[in-house]
Amino acid sequence: RHRRKHLVTKPYQCSNCAAGFAAHSALLLHQKSHVGARPCICSDCGKGFRDSTSLRRHQRIHTG
Repeated sequence: RHRRKHLVTKPYQCSNCAAGFAAHSALLLHQKSHVGARPCICSDCGKGFRDSTSLRRHQRIHTG
């Protein structure tokens, strides 16, 4: 299983750092890290996140 991860083709390359991705959506998400975009804002504390998954993970600290 571990070896399979290294054999997956990664046709989507980041032009900023040459990171490779198997899915175009993963590349788009990665590219946000280079521009510092954090469009998902926590309504409890105002902290910003680059994607909704990270925001949901963070929001658990407010709910316990």
